[in-house]
Amino acid sequence: MGLQERKAIENFQQNEYKKLKKSLDETAGFSLTIDIDWDSIAKEGYPENYANDFSKLYFLPLLEALKAICCDELGKKALQNNLENIIVCNHSETYGRSAISFTNRVLKIDHRLTNVDYVEERTEAIKEVLGNALTGDKEPPKIRDLVQKMPARPIRDILCELQYLKNRLQNQSDGNVVSVTFTFSHGGCVTGKVIEIKTDSKPGLVLLAVESNYQRHDLIYFSTDSIQMIRIHNVDEFLPSFSSGKVDPLHMKPSPGKLTIERNLLTVSDSLQEALGKKLTFSIDWESFNTDSFLQMGSISELLENFEASVKSKTDDKDFITEFNKKFGSVHISGTSEKAISYEDNCLQIKYPGEGKKYERLSQQDIIDGINAVL
Repeated sequence: MGLQERKAIENFQQNEYKKLKKSLDETAGFSLTIDIDWDSIAKEGYPENYANDFSKLYFLPLLEALKAICCDELGKKALQNNLENIIVCNHSETYGRSAISFTNRVLKIDHRLTNVDYVEERTEAIKEVLGNALTGDKEPPKIRDLVQKMPARPIRDILCELQYLKNRLQNQSDGNVVSVTFTFSHGGCVTGKVIEIKTDSKPGLVLLAVESNYQRHDLIYFSTDSIQMIRIHNVDEFLPSFSSGKVDPLHMKPSPGKLTIERNLLTVSDSLQEALGKKLTFSIDWESFNTDSFLQMGSISELLENFEASVKSKTDDKDFITEFNKKFGSVHISGTSEKAISYEDNCLQIKYPGEGKKYERLSQQDIIDGINAVL
């Protein structure tokens, strides 16, 4: 490295970097340890570009990512507890998302001198990598892995599940329908949308709607006894319905980590303040839950959603709201083998089986019934 390059690095260190480091520390809420391999990031022959390139490649994306992550005291605390060091270098000639990593409490930005103006792309990459490490959020399993859990089941059982699923989807407003192909013992087959299935009659009956040419529909009636095989189309989102409990509905969406749930506690508290006219304090006994468990953390998030919806559903019941406010000032959630709702010292105690199957967890109606029982 020549004299001009060294002077340019020194000038950046004394000017732009000082300002950037101050902003980074203020955003994080503490003094960050940043190790920079200046020799590796400085491209020989272009010292006039160092101030622009260093800022855009490394420090501005880091600053913007930290602003998003440290948007509250919970984020700042999580960062301080989990980040020991930041390494800035160009050792591997990588770029983009592959240049960002977080291992053993160290954030590494190992980016070569390219795509300088792609600041937003690097910002999103740092937010994703560092943010996921701090929150503990987990992506859902791959559908192909969930399919491997599916059990073989009798056709009659699948028909019952199809009718139950069809009824459930009918009560939703998203317009989802179940499309299936039935193959018969004589070798023929038919594909359509389930209208009705009756398995409680002899023989069982199926009504299928088939869209034909010119946007017209055919209705096909046939006996369940004639069905040899069932093919359920686009089944990905419906896997839990046919899995006999092997696939939980929580497997179908991301599982939040501890930081995300703690933020959700504040969000739910603020949301319910409008409905109740007072602020509830939420707390969780984290030692009673396995924070590394995908299902347990997902079930806590589900519980919060159900609790918020349950209380809001009673906002028109003035007697309920009045008694609720008299009795409860806080809500405490702990993990147990069986679900239960009780009252102690102005606190609504919710005991929750985090690893329980969906029918073992607290539904919205369970929560309403539990609250009414202690009011």
